[in-house]
Amino acid sequence: MRGGQFSQNALVRDTSWGPPWARPSQGRWVTDTVRSDALVQNPLGDPSVRPLYVWLPPGYDANPGRRWPVVAFLHGFAGQADAWANRRPFQPTLLERIDAAAPAAIVALPDGWTSWGGAQWLDSPAVGAYQTYLSVDVVGHLDRSYRTVGDRAGRAVAGHSSGGYGAVMSALLHPEVWGRWASHAGDGLFEMCFLPDIRAVTRTLQQRYAGSWDGFWAELAERGPLSRDDDFPLLNTWAMAACFAGGRLPCDAAGRLDLDAWAAWLACDPVRLVAEPAWAAAVGSWLGAWIDAGTRDDVYLDLAATALRDALLAAGLAEGSLRFELHDGRHGGQEHRFPLSISWLADQMTKI
Repeated sequence: MRGGQFSQNALVRDTSWGPPWARPSQGRWVTDTVRSDALVQNPLGDPSVRPLYVWLPPGYDANPGRRWPVVAFLHGFAGQADAWANRRPFQPTLLERIDAAAPAAIVALPDGWTSWGGAQWLDSPAVGAYQTYLSVDVVGHLDRSYRTVGDRAGRAVAGHSSGGYGAVMSALLHPEVWGRWASHAGDGLFEMCFLPDIRAVTRTLQQRYAGSWDGFWAELAERGPLSRDDDFPLLNTWAMAACFAGGRLPCDAAGRLDLDAWAAWLACDPVRLVAEPAWAAAVGSWLGAWIDAGTRDDVYLDLAATALRDALLAAGLAEGSLRFELHDGRHGGQEHRFPLSISWLADQMTKI
């Protein structure tokens, strides 16, 4: 379903105001609605009708015979698509950054919100079929609604944090859909980015909720999520357990590691997956990949980025197809880098 013009924060902005309230546009944003068959009757009862924000590049309207590549950019855990319109102090929004970069591609911002914070863009029996939603429903909508190239060579997926993880996994699970991908500080090397949270989760459960997850959820229902600093590790661990292991937590109430459950988590780690022979054909089919992370990443995803690069090269991905960079930065506040990968992917795809 096609929608109308979309402006930042869903407000009609007079560009004559100038920065920081509005900036002149090069392309245009459109708000669409995706009705997802994959999300109907999902286990959490979350909406199957989702917003999709689509940027059309300069020249799209003036050249009706031209077809354009597509870059889908995925938000991270606890995010939702309309949050890209939020403004950090003294900075443009991501919508404005993409428009200023003016990549030679259609850019789509799909929504992966769930009641538990996210689905890692995977199909999970505990959360819902969010990979099918992305790679079938969203892609189908874009190809029907816009003049896209319409094949894997003209389609790329990118994202940050859990969205970066989702980008890698989308290309791995559906190489027939996505020919290229980019990951900014994507989740990986799970013993580094997820296992350390078990300490904080166990202590908070014991000291505040008498070891009871039910107690945590009951309090959360009253005061709302993320209103305490110690909410995030619990919410994140719970959601990852649902995404990776059908709800199996990696440890018991005392903090002892459940080796069987943890093995199920590790089976979803892209650093491990790309090294397995079963995924060699997918890895070998990729036309381009971008990996970056900040050297001061708060959850050490620079280590995951390096490990993923090494695993991909060992698996046979051509070094010339891989763009890798460690930059000075933390986990958050990296929106200025997202248009770099979007433009790089767009440039790669305009050469097809």
